[in-house]
Amino acid sequence: MTERQNEHMNLTEAMKERHSVLQYIDRPLEQNIVSALQDEISACNQESGLHIQLVLDEPKAFEGFLAHYGTFRGVTDYIALVGKKGPDLEETCGYYGERLVLKAQQLGLGTCWVALTYRKVTDAFTVGSDEKLCAVITVGYGKTPGTPHRSKPLSAVVKAEGPLPDWFQAGAEAALRTAPLHALASFAKIWAILSEHAPEDDGRPNRQSQNLQTVKNMVGFIQKNYRNKLSLSDIAFSGAVGQSKCCRLFARYFSQSPTEYLNRYRISKSLDLLRSTDLSVTEIALSAGFGSASYYAETFRQHLGKSPREFRNEFRNSLNPARTK
Repeated sequence: MTERQNEHMNLTEAMKERHSVLQYIDRPLEQNIVSALQDEISACNQESGLHIQLVLDEPKAFEGFLAHYGTFRGVTDYIALVGKKGPDLEETCGYYGERLVLKAQQLGLGTCWVALTYRKVTDAFTVGSDEKLCAVITVGYGKTPGTPHRSKPLSAVVKAEGPLPDWFQAGAEAALRTAPLHALASFAKIWAILSEHAPEDDGRPNRQSQNLQTVKNMVGFIQKNYRNKLSLSDIAFSGAVGQSKCCRLFARYFSQSPTEYLNRYRISKSLDLLRSTDLSVTEIALSAGFGSASYYAETFRQHLGKSPREFRNEFRNSLNPARTK
């Protein structure tokens, strides 16, 4: 990782250059770097309502077995992603956290998203009674630029008839490069945002733009109504298409069926409840839109290779290793 600030690096360049950095040199952040990060954090908090905080010179969070198991070394500075509890917290933290990661890259710093390999230090940052710590992002001068993570090619994630719009292709490729391991934001959610902010066409309707709008409508419908009982007919109706075309569009753009997308989205929403509440598996299943606890458990295991209870126990044990002794 370069140790000098690159004020001329644009976001696209930052996305290409940024890799996860786990080991840092013993050097405090320069004051102008700290000020720039604080300004960006303040802007993110003002826009989002989050309570993101920059923690400096605090080595305790990354001491101990879990941190070293994750091969972290020399971490003393990090960004705590804190916000009010709610179903959209992880996605919001994912979006604004990645914004801060790219800002740090522009400032010549290394970063890494962290979920379970740190130890909570209660006096290092503030978490209100109605808030939760979602994740942290290490930040500092890296010993190396980091190692690029392997990501799927765009062709393996999105399929379309004819060429994709330039804005979509560039945005989707950036999402594949920068998306953090947690599921703070699904590819489909990023896709919907890209579609929403796409440049206006020349006014002439074409099949490609119509299909993009149709998929955007169906994805938005699922994300707003996943807690309710949804059928293929409901999803197709939200896009004003027949069921056959609905399935073809999901297969073309997401390489999965509408039902598979719906179940994946419901699973992602249930993870936050497993981590942050004491609700029973049955209560979580119903809250996430599954018709029964047995179907939820079966679907959960298909996607994650373990049961909801096993996932919850592993998560809680990772936060408190003494529980496993």
